[in-house]
Amino acid sequence: MTKVKNLGQARSKPPLRQQSLASEIL
Repeated sequence: MTKVKNLGQARSKPPLRQQSLASEIL
């Protein structure tokens, strides 16, 4: 559930750090 939440947050406001994490998760 944490990963899904992170992805949702990244879509809301995509900061560089968050985007990097999302890329790693995918």
